[in-house]
Amino acid sequence: EKHEIIWAVKQLQSHWASQNRLLLYIDFHSHASRAGCFFLANRFKSDAHAWNVAFARLCQINSPHFDLGGSEFSEYDEAEKECKDGLDKRGSGRVAVFKDCRVCHSYTLEVNYNKSKTANPFFIPAKGLPAWAESPGLKVKGEVAYNQGCWAQVGESMCVSLLDMYGHNCYSRIPASKYGNGFRLVGASHILGRSSSRPGAPAEKDPLAPQVPPGQTIEGIKNRECPCQRPTCCW
Repeated sequence: EKHEIIWAVKQLQSHWASQNRLLLYIDFHSHASRAGCFFLANRFKSDAHAWNVAFARLCQINSPHFDLGGSEFSEYDEAEKECKDGLDKRGSGRVAVFKDCRVCHSYTLEVNYNKSKTANPFFIPAKGLPAWAESPGLKVKGEVAYNQGCWAQVGESMCVSLLDMYGHNCYSRIPASKYGNGFRLVGASHILGRSSSRPGAPAEKDPLAPQVPPGQTIEGIKNRECPCQRPTCCW
C-alpha cells in the first residue's frame, strides 16, 4: 500500500482472478548481462506446468528472437533463496502475482538492451498472412543488434501466442511447426497417459497448484483448431 499504482493494479488483478478471468501476466524487463530474449517463469508439480511451458513454446514459434532454451522455470520454493543483491525473488511480479492470484501463465520477459544470442531455428513464417500485416521485426533474424522493430515483434509474439492459446487463429504457425497441432504442443498425450496409468488412484495434490483458465482442456484445443469459413484458414 506504499505504492498506490501497484496496489490498485494488484487489486484489479485479484478481482479478475477471483472470476477466473486473469489469463496471463507478463512483466517486461530489459537485461544487460545476458544476450537474447527469454522467460523467467514458475515451475509447477501439477499438470498445469504443461500449459505453462506450452505458452513459451508458442512464443518460440511466433518470434525469431525468442530463446526457449535460455528460459528458466524455477520452483516456488526457490523464490525464497537469497540472490546476489541480498534480496529474494518473492518480490518479483511473476512470483507475487502467482502467489496471490494463482495464475498459471505468469512470466518475466527479459530482453537484452543490445543484441540477440543466436538464431531461433524453430520460428515459422505465418502462412497466408498478408505482407502488410507482417511485423518489420520478422525480417531481422539471427545474432543481430536489436532495434525498435525487433522489440515490437517480441511484444507482438506474446499477443499472437495468447490468441493461439485461447482462441482460433486462422494464421497460426502451429500447423507448420514441429508440433503440428496444439495437442502435441502441450504434450497432452503425456498428461493423459499419466492420469490413466493408475486408474482409481487419488491424484497428487499440489498445495501451490495454479488455476488453469477455462478452455485449457484437450477438448478445448480441438474446438479451437476446427476450420472456419475463411478461405485463408490454416486449419
